[in-house]
Amino acid sequence: MRIIRTLYISVSLALIMAVVQGCGLLPSRMEILNALASEEQKENLETSKNLLNCFSNKNAEGLKELLCKRTQDLVDIDMQILAGFDFFSGRVVSFDENQLSSTESSSEENGKITRLERAWSIHDITTDTGDIYEIYVHKYYVWLDDNSREGISQVSISGSGEKLTIGCKWPNYDDKGRDMAGIIVKSLNENDIVGLKGLLCAQTLGIDDIDKQIQEAFDFMEDKVIDNRVKDIFGQEYIDGSRDWRWSVSDRVTIANGEPTSIFIDVDIYRIKMDNGNEYEIKLYACLLNMDNTVYEGISQIIITNNRGEERIIGERITY
Repeated sequence: MRIIRTLYISVSLALIMAVVQGCGLLPSRMEILNALASEEQKENLETSKNLLNCFSNKNAEGLKELLCKRTQDLVDIDMQILAGFDFFSGRVVSFDENQLSSTESSSEENGKITRLERAWSIHDITTDTGDIYEIYVHKYYVWLDDNSREGISQVSISGSGEKLTIGCKWPNYDDKGRDMAGIIVKSLNENDIVGLKGLLCAQTLGIDDIDKQIQEAFDFMEDKVIDNRVKDIFGQEYIDGSRDWRWSVSDRVTIANGEPTSIFIDVDIYRIKMDNGNEYEIKLYACLLNMDNTVYEGISQIIITNNRGEERIIGERITY
């Protein structure tokens, strides 16, 4: 009876919603999309006007306040801003206010936006010196896990066939960290020395007893990681998220001319549950890019800790 009553209520609500929407009492999908686009245009226009005012008035502090903290903290950001002012001649007379639509990327968790980034170009910027420019803007509106990214991350000015960049886009390395974590957990679980060594940097691979360190880590991981694939009462297989291990990624990036010259990430893997009830945590120190010395690229150190506080270490961490 409960199933029939629930079905009846669900169907009734669906019919009511359809009638209400048909009568024009609820906005259509197109109306919702148009409203979102209008709000996006409004926000981009406000940011664009603030940015152009800073260039017109050579307001270095005002421009710096528009930037995200990560970009503000670049060691040469003041010089980058002054170089931008030298590149941009005159005061803004006009620009195309109607062409500010952006590319957008976002993510949600439990119905809440955790990350929102947009990129757009300000076209046909004309100054009182007769010069014409285009400015590309990249901005993070929301980044819950790292609010140092929130704000304008990068501005690129183009004019007379030349281009100058202020700041950096600060890419997200979560996916790379997750993939790296997955391979390491799998390799440790299956005693796969080839798979594990495939992620180590050349510097760490050159350690005399690296194979011995890896074997000790294999021995340290007692039993097997619990399988997150389970079956329901009908024998159907599904993924049980409560059995999954978790991960988080932090990064440190050095920038030159708007592009990374070195990228280091730390990956924390936790809640690695074993069949025998033990639980492990793993810390990875890795370099994704090092323009000065490629032998550092890869994982330099792996630290494995069990729930008794004991640990095994593979490799030696590279300081940056």
